[in-house]
Amino acid sequence: NSPYKDGNYSASYDYMVPHGGQASIKVNLTLKGGTITNVSDTHLAEEQESERYQGWFESEIQGNVVGKKIDQLALYSVGGASLTTEAFNNAIQIIQTQAK
Repeated sequence: NSPYKDGNYSASYDYMVPHGGQASIKVNLTLKGGTITNVSDTHLAEEQESERYQGWFESEIQGNVVGKKIDQLALYSVGGASLTTEAFNNAIQIIQTQAK
């Protein structure tokens, strides 16, 4: 029995990138029985290098998240994008709070 309510959730998180710019991620996901059944994300970055890392992250996130329990999710540097992954994890924490 999951402490999380089934439904669609969304959260955004802003973060700094090494070249002094700012980026953000918006995570949309669907929960059923505490399991993530669908995930998508959108990114905003001020410079090209961050956009490249975000693209790598996005190409791998589905396989790393869909089918996993939200309270057992611990991602590290998906697609080599450690800052994007950290921001994604922070957005997941916000969603966990929303879903309780």
